[in-house]
Amino acid sequence: MKKLILTAIILSSMSLNAFAKTSDKTSFESIVAEAKSSHIQAQEMHNIVWKQKKMKHPYVEHFLKKADEAIKKGDKATAMKMAQRALITAQGELRQAKAFDSIEPSWLK
Repeated sequence: MKKLILTAIILSSMSLNAFAKTSDKTSFESIVAEAKSSHIQAQEMHNIVWKQKKMKHPYVEHFLKKADEAIKKGDKATAMKMAQRALITAQGELRQAKAFDSIEPSWLK
C-alpha cells in the first residue's frame, strides 16, 4: 500500500513538473519567433540548413508556412503543432552547427 501511494505521489509530481515546463512556451508567437531566431543563427554559422534535395525551402520555413496557413484557416491546434515542429528542427540545426563548429580534420596539424 505504501508503495502504491508513493508511486502515485511521484507520478503526479512528475506530471505537474512536465506541465509547468511546457506551459512556459504556450504562446504561438513566441514559438515562431524562437524558431526563426534559431534558424537564422544556424544560417549565420554557415551551417547547411536541413532540407531535402528537391525542396524549395528548408524544413523550418516549410513548417512555419504550414503554421501560417493553419492560422488563416482557424485551426490553432495544427498551427501550434507545425510551429513546434519548426522550433524542434531549428534547435536541431543550431545544435548541429555548434557541435561541428569546433571539429578539425584529422589531417590538419
